Order: sequence, then structure tokens, then C-alpha cells
Amino acid sequence: SLESKVGFGEIVWEAKLRMAARIPPRAISGRLVERGGVWLWNNYLVNSEVGLLPKAYNFKIHGPYQAHRFYGKPDTPLKNVKLGELAPWFARREKSWLAFTREWG
Repeated sequence: SLESKVGFGEIVWEAKLRMAARIPPRAISGRLVERGGVWLWNNYLVNSEVGLLPKAYNFKIHGPYQAHRFYGKPDTPLKNVKLGELAPWFARREKSWLAFTREWG
């Protein structure tokens, strides 16, 4: 649909046109919020992994999903890592916002 192909530049352009026509801001706020939300969804949220199951999870192997369980390959705990293995251990860590929220969430 046309709504899904709206770019941020088009949103700004529409706002400038409405300001030039001297339409009050109340009249444009709903449309701008809608188009801004469509742009945000298409460019960022649709490609994120937030809210999806982990990639290592398999229903046939693990059964019903449990949010508190780790489904990946277990790694050596930090307290058991030797000093020479510390750099590779940190390199194996997943360094993303999603991993941080899973760790502390």
C-alpha cells in the first residue's frame, strides 16, 4: 500500500506544505504521527528481533517455550575462565542491546 512506502522526507514535506497553507498544527498532528509511525516500523522495528523466540529454540527438542531458560550452547562461566582465555571468552559474547536485556531482564 502507499502508506508502507512513505519516507521521512515526505512527512517533513507534508508538514511544510500544511504550514504554508496556514492550517493549525492540531489538524496535522494525527497524520504526522501516523506517517511517522509507519516510517519507524518500516525502517527499524520490522527488522528487529525484539519479541521473537531465540534462534536456538526448537519446539521439537525443547518443548514449550520458557522465557527464563537459555536455549543456546552453554559456555564456560566467567569464574572458570583462565587469564589467557579471557579475550576469546569476551569475543564469544553476544554484544547487542537484546543480549543485554536478556541478561538483566
